[in-house]
Amino acid sequence: MGAILVGLILASPPASAPVAPPSAPVAPPSAPASAAPATEVPARTTIRGRAEDAKLAAAVVTDTGVVYLIDRPSWPADERGHEVEVTGVLEVTDAFQARVDAQGAISQGTTGGDTLMRQATIRVLP
Repeated sequence: MGAILVGLILASPPASAPVAPPSAPVAPPSAPASAAPATEVPARTTIRGRAEDAKLAAAVVTDTGVVYLIDRPSWPADERGHEVEVTGVLEVTDAFQARVDAQGAISQGTTGGDTLMRQATIRVLP
């Protein structure tokens, strides 16, 4: 059974969109007038994949990558390795990325750009 990652959409700017030269400063994007207030509940997304443990947290391995269930440290033994369907709030973060100090020592961590899911509800698939 293949894994499905639903809800992540990557889009390129339209061909007619102006592109700033690499040396030009880039202004941060501004929120559109119709932007929702910060108190709005984030959209929930459903993914399917294989339940596996990782150092960071319980993880769902999909065809498109790994999603860490950051609120769950690991899978129970009877769920690990099984196909699961998980619904929650997705985010991408560099919070767990390895860092390099002034002496060149590299900390433990990920490569960055980690996909996390919070507030997950889980269903083990037959």
